[in-house]
Amino acid sequence: MDEQYNAGAIAWATGDIPVLITTIILSIQWVRSDQREARRIDRRIDRGDGNDPLAAYNAYLASLHARDRRPAHSSSTFTEES
Repeated sequence: MDEQYNAGAIAWATGDIPVLITTIILSIQWVRSDQREARRIDRRIDRGDGNDPLAAYNAYLASLHARDRRPAHSSSTFTEES
């Protein structure tokens, strides 16, 4: 019984705690990497680079808005028969 208790304690200590520590470390690295990427993109936009992702997205939304505002074709309407 003592051996099983000790084995369980070792399994818990080598499983949960290191995984928790690794998860915290990876989360911190992920946030820092994301912040560096955001600063890099902001600098590129501030330089006036033509590859501004926000401007491209806004142009895409404007094209969708323009497409939706076009009048619908009368041939595409359906009539309900009784």
